[in-house]
Amino acid sequence: MLLSEIQDMVRFLTKEPTPSSPTFATNARILTFANFAQNEIASRTKCYMSSNVPNSTGQPTLNTVAGQYMYAMPTDCLEIVEMKISVWRVQRKTMDFINAQTGYQQWTYPGIPLYYWMQKQATTDFGIWYTPQAIYPIALWYIRKPTAMVNQSDSPDLDRRLDMAVVYYTCEKIMESRREMNYKSGYWLKSYEGEIKKYNDTADQAMAPVDFMGETPCTSD
Repeated sequence: MLLSEIQDMVRFLTKEPTPSSPTFATNARILTFANFAQNEIASRTKCYMSSNVPNSTGQPTLNTVAGQYMYAMPTDCLEIVEMKISVWRVQRKTMDFINAQTGYQQWTYPGIPLYYWMQKQATTDFGIWYTPQAIYPIALWYIRKPTAMVNQSDSPDLDRRLDMAVVYYTCEKIMESRREMNYKSGYWLKSYEGEIKKYNDTADQAMAPVDFMGETPCTSD
């Protein structure tokens, strides 16, 4: 479904008062909401997964540096699903959890990495703890960030079966912008949730098992 088709459909479904010169469902507003929808849908459905593990016998494209605990996420990463450093599966924890284990300046502790946390700096990075003192491969499996739509001829960077989820999400946001946060916006939210559930109940997930150093990544905490 093209962006231009999404815009026309949203204006029709939300009964835009003046479709030829829209007040609420403008092209710019629909574009913004539709791109928001892409990221949320990708996160909730895991419809497109990616990895820095090459499809060969090669090593991942990211390695630890001795004494370094902060690392940049891949530029197309929306959300990390699984991480392994060498042969160790690394769990995501909050900084509160890590601080509770060691107290002040926990990141200075050297050792085998056991956990990682997310941290926003100039870019979105992740930290690992303990701080490695050797070079190890870092294997990441992650939800790929959809390419944002820009032009009228662009389409959502998602499974085509999720096109209507993008439409319904956008309809719900348009109704909110009209301050109609009652059964009208609720109807589109329910429709959106229905599309997500239908996809998750029936679609083959892209997270196929990948062998890495004798183990496969898990898909749950």
